[in-house]
Amino acid sequence: MQTMPTAKPSSQALLTASDRALNLGDPRGVRILAKSMYRELRASGLGERDVVAVATELLAQAAVELRESR
Repeated sequence: MQTMPTAKPSSQALLTASDRALNLGDPRGVRILAKSMYRELRASGLGERDVVAVATELLAQAAVELRESR
């Protein structure tokens, strides 16, 4: 796996993506947010495997929160 680049995704790009996906109950909103995040991560220099690693970690964090909330 590649090392993470020091450049951070622009907060403006992520904010714009989240603004477009405010209605996360709508599958299109979730898709837009995911696609925007993917593009931003790739543009920041992450490889495909790195993006999968980030997604895996996001799922793991969500699973921990779900378990703790029960």
